[in-house]
Amino acid sequence: MEPAVAYNLTLPPREILRLQGYKRPTDTPTPEVLAILEEALCEARRLLAPRHTFRVFEVAGVSADSILVVGGETLRFAGAERRWGAFTHVGLGS
Repeated sequence: MEPAVAYNLTLPPREILRLQGYKRPTDTPTPEVLAILEEALCEARRLLAPRHTFRVFEVAGVSADSILVVGGETLRFAGAERRWGAFTHVGLGS
């Protein structure tokens, strides 16, 4: 299942440096600071990458043992109607 939401997380290095105290354009970080920043950005991108997907589907009908999703797919779920009653949407994650 492809992610329903595309994440475009930008971590602008200049903004991060500004928050670290490099506020003026003339404030120049050392090569060591730039190396640490690049390492931290790589780690942040790895940690913030989505690992799971979640989508909400419209429900066409619910029976005693299944949920019919708009588009024709059927989800087998014993007791769906009894446990949840009438509902119009179902969320699925992986």
